Amino acid sequence: MTDDFQMPIDWLVKAKSKGMTDETVAHEFEKFRNHHISKGTTSKDWSRQWATWYLGWVTYGEKQVGSAKAGKCSAEPAWMAGGI
Repeated sequence: MTDDFQMPIDWLVKAKSKGMTDETVAHEFEKFRNHHISKGTTSKDWSRQWATWYLGWVTYGEKQVGSAKAGKCSAEPAWMAGGI
């Protein structure tokens, strides 16, 4: 994966079909790309790597967002709040 790798449109469509917004897809793709670039990951099937990533968001990310909205966890790091 390279710094200039752009998300294929079908990846966007598949992620959105699972309930992700355009903003969430863009954010998760940036995390996905940065993760794999920093690790030097090679893959036989980047499409399936992406599917594993966004399905993880469907399973776990949505719940984390919901709990943050409910006040069950702080979405703001302590250093941003002046705690450190």
